[in-house]
Amino acid sequence: MTAIGPLAGANGYLLKDVEPARLAEAIRQTVQGGTVLDPRAAQAVAASLREAPAPVLSSQEQRVVQLVAVGHNTRIANDLCVSESTVKTYLARAFQKLGVNDRAAAVAEAIRRGIIQP
Repeated sequence: MTAIGPLAGANGYLLKDVEPARLAEAIRQTVQGGTVLDPRAAQAVAASLREAPAPVLSSQEQRVVQLVAVGHNTRIANDLCVSESTVKTYLARAFQKLGVNDRAAAVAEAIRRGIIQP
């Protein structure tokens, strides 16, 4: 539904199965400056706003979390050709992004989210 005139833009949203009487009322409301939003559309919008997107792990963070399941920091550092302190940095970032506090929880959460394979 759009306004008519110099301030043309969306002033409402109705689904295509709207009853004719509701459509007529919605047109009257928008002409008078109101906004109309179908309740089902409003619920979908509200739900999408509540669901914050999960932080994305970098490729190195993903690799480190994957390797955590099979080794300790020294082995991970050797496998990735980085220092142990770099491994710790990647782990700390991954913990924060995954909302966890330890290695086991990081692996479990990454598997749950489909970031790494078991």
